[in-house]
Amino acid sequence: MMKNPLIFFAEEAKRRGYTIKVVGDYCFKKSRRIDSPRIRFTKTIPEGITVTEYQPRTKKTKEINVKRARLRDVLR
Repeated sequence: MMKNPLIFFAEEAKRRGYTIKVVGDYCFKKSRRIDSPRIRFTKTIPEGITVTEYQPRTKKTKEINVKRARLRDVLR
């Protein structure tokens, strides 16, 4: 079991190139623009976490399951 899934989410967001934390939300953006792509923490699952990528220009979302093993490699 993960101790704090939000730490893993922050590491995954930075690995994917999302650098700006949205205040008051479990979300990161790529830039300060309104139409910038975002990644949002969705839920925890037994093998890791689920995040959702949202593209405001095309209004498309994509759910991504991030396995715990990959997260351990990122933190090393």
